[in-house]
Amino acid sequence: HLLRDGEPAEKIVEVAHKASVDLIVLGTHGKKGLSRLFGGSVAEQIIRAAECPVLTLRQDNSISVRRGVEPPKILVPVDFSVYSYAALDFADKLAQVFDASITVVNVQPPFETEGGEEMRGKVMHQLRQFIPPKSSMKFACKILEGNASEEVARFANEGHFNCIVLGTHGRSGIKRMLLGSVAEHVVRDSKCAVVTVKPSNKRQPTVPARN
Repeated sequence: HLLRDGEPAEKIVEVAHKASVDLIVLGTHGKKGLSRLFGGSVAEQIIRAAECPVLTLRQDNSISVRRGVEPPKILVPVDFSVYSYAALDFADKLAQVFDASITVVNVQPPFETEGGEEMRGKVMHQLRQFIPPKSSMKFACKILEGNASEEVARFANEGHFNCIVLGTHGRSGIKRMLLGSVAEHVVRDSKCAVVTVKPSNKRQPTVPARN
């Protein structure tokens, strides 16, 4: 137990850095989104400045994993940027720890009838190329159509995912997170845990040795 005086975000990031923590966990009410997330702008500052990944949990989040009963499921929305690679690499390591499956999803505007299937095929090919070639984990690819924030949250909730991993630029905080304002809506509307990571993250999940 630690008690510090000063600006909350600054002190939390400072403690996390000195202790070389692997993860910062923040609670959110959910209904009001990031404006109610651990002191409002505090969370934005932490996500922007933290060297490690940040996990946000709503009050009604359920991330319990019943080993041997049902395999955990991780969702990784991607926009084919370097930030998506960071999220996918983190998710791959996390999946190794929990023996989880990973679903990589990309959201597109509704495909037009003419040429739509060809475009869908190209996007699916690009998604499959995103999968780490040397990974031993189970991957699936999915293309969604419509509003990115709504579709990601809906797909995560209906699919009963345990966790969403999002890539973020970091420097500009929440507003520059994967797919712009999508992350704010995902944190607010998804029923599962959300982890934000960025390419500059210095620590990754430790994979236990397998017997």
